Amino acid sequence: MNAFEADKEGVFARKLTAPKQEERPARDTLKEMGVERVRLRLVRWIAAPEIVGIPVRDERPAEAALGWDELPLVAQMTFAHAREGAR
Repeated sequence: MNAFEADKEGVFARKLTAPKQEERPARDTLKEMGVERVRLRLVRWIAAPEIVGIPVRDERPAEAALGWDELPLVAQMTFAHAREGAR
């Protein structure tokens, strides 16, 4: 008998069970935070250099808002892909 067989109801068994329903809000919050972090990075790496390059300063806020509004889906897909790769 190995340690896992001896501890079927203990620590090892708890790690193998499915996530509990009460953990869902915490997991959802962590996912939202991760997506927002990816979104901010996308804005910094992709949108910001383009916005700074706009010669008319009055147009920059509108373009920044447009870029911010268009990136959530890309951020969600990027985060999901990175998360799957980590498993």
